[in-house]
Amino acid sequence: MTIFERLAGNGTAASKAREAEAKERREQLQQRRLRDAGALSPRTKNPTKLQHLNPPQDQFDPLKIPTRTPTQKDEFFNRLATHETISSAAHHSPGDSERLSSPRKIASPRDGNAVHNRLYRQETACSKAHHTKEDAERARSPKNSHPAPPPSLLKRHVEHDAASSPQIPIKMKLHIRSKEEKNEGKFYGNLDISQNNVRKCINSFHSGKISAHALAFDVITALFDRDFTPGPHWDRGSAKVEELDLVIDKTLLNGEEGEKFECFGVEKEAVLDWKGVYRVAKSDATIKISSGNLYVDEYSYFLTA
Repeated sequence: MTIFERLAGNGTAASKAREAEAKERREQLQQRRLRDAGALSPRTKNPTKLQHLNPPQDQFDPLKIPTRTPTQKDEFFNRLATHETISSAAHHSPGDSERLSSPRKIASPRDGNAVHNRLYRQETACSKAHHTKEDAERARSPKNSHPAPPPSLLKRHVEHDAASSPQIPIKMKLHIRSKEEKNEGKFYGNLDISQNNVRKCINSFHSGKISAHALAFDVITALFDRDFTPGPHWDRGSAKVEELDLVIDKTLLNGEEGEKFECFGVEKEAVLDWKGVYRVAKSDATIKISSGNLYVDEYSYFLTA
């Protein structure tokens, strides 16, 4: 037998020491696994049985993925999304990290409408594929824009519509008298308002859908439009409505006792200031409104020369 055969069969002292050391490490690792398994499951007191039923895995196993809660997962992905890494720095511009770290703005309905209008008006690659050049030129042509008609034509158009369409029946009684009629001691006459939009407002107030303040605004506007003849360069102002206190001024009710009223001082005017010409058209009155009656008292309309 040669020396090589003898060494292969019996081994050397160094090889035997290494085998003994490896065996000792395996035993220590096995004992540590049994202790860890017993600590995780205190109901099982037999480590050998626990090892047989559920063989332990090495805690340093690189393939083992730690279990995370949903909150921990969200934090983990947010950290990956917001933190700059070597790979992301190679693909992102400097402004991308600022946009990722900044809080996202929640778009309001108004912002959404603005985006849709911008996309509708602007020419995009998709719209160019469907529209011809002639269509785009016709859309931008000033011939398609219709100028607004003069105010006098608008008034005739409104009067024609009011005359052609049937009047809406109203659920309140309307009364009116001028300042002169009140000074002469005369009582109210019937007020006829032909505009259907104002008649709708009267019915809306009667059903409790709008306030008396809003109704007074519409009534004085309708009376002013009835008496005013529009023309070029007139600047029409909005009606002014001021609530009056019946407790302080008890003279506001004169022959209208017996009902609960709301009183308003109202006025509306238009001004012409053009090339040295200055004129004013104005209507004012005191409007008293109850649940079933509307009184327009001391109504006056004047136009300066």
